[in-house]
Amino acid sequence: MLSGGNPTGGSNPSGTGSSINYVGKHAYAYSGTFPQSTNAATMLNFETGGQYIVGTLTCAGAVEFATPQSGGITGFQLSINNEVIFLADTETNENDQPGTISVDLILAPYSRVKLENISNSNDANELTTALFTGEVYA
Repeated sequence: MLSGGNPTGGSNPSGTGSSINYVGKHAYAYSGTFPQSTNAATMLNFETGGQYIVGTLTCAGAVEFATPQSGGITGFQLSINNEVIFLADTETNENDQPGTISVDLILAPYSRVKLENISNSNDANELTTALFTGEVYA
């Protein structure tokens, strides 16, 4: 049995939150929005089930929807089983770095996945997001 949220019931049918969700042979995790902060925040934090997953993690830097030309620098840190495997920055103000980054992943069975972010300033109107989508294999 796979661990994670149930996308067909409960109080969170859209699937946003830190956990992983399963629909048939597909897995997904949608972080929801996180305000730009100089304090690290955990966006995703889940353990996979007994199968492996091939998927993609996409992280989007800080954007203010009402004023899209604003933004900032956001760092992302991905750990699997408490080991950092991926670090990246996005920059959405000057656009001299990508505003969105993606990385392909193979997640072994029972992997503990944690994605954190941190920004260069505090702004509750500047929001970051992340999502993971993948296919589950036996």
